[in-house]
Amino acid sequence: DKVIWVNFPPSFFALGPDACREELRQLIREAAPGSRVVFGVAEDVLPENWPSCLAALVQVLKDEFHPPERWTNAFTPVNGI
Repeated sequence: DKVIWVNFPPSFFALGPDACREELRQLIREAAPGSRVVFGVAEDVLPENWPSCLAALVQVLKDEFHPPERWTNAFTPVNGI
């Protein structure tokens, strides 16, 4: 069994939350039907865009993967973002 790590392209953070949403949806479609994929943000992003973009990414993950209730806190943005 293998798990694939996909680094979310930081350039999309400069384009705003809508672009981030669409890119993540595309990455999910490309990985489908896999359930052993990890999406990460491992590089610097624009400080002014990261809260709205990160919230958009979290919402896509909630919508696409329907995490179990016990995972809710893991998918909740911090500081009300």
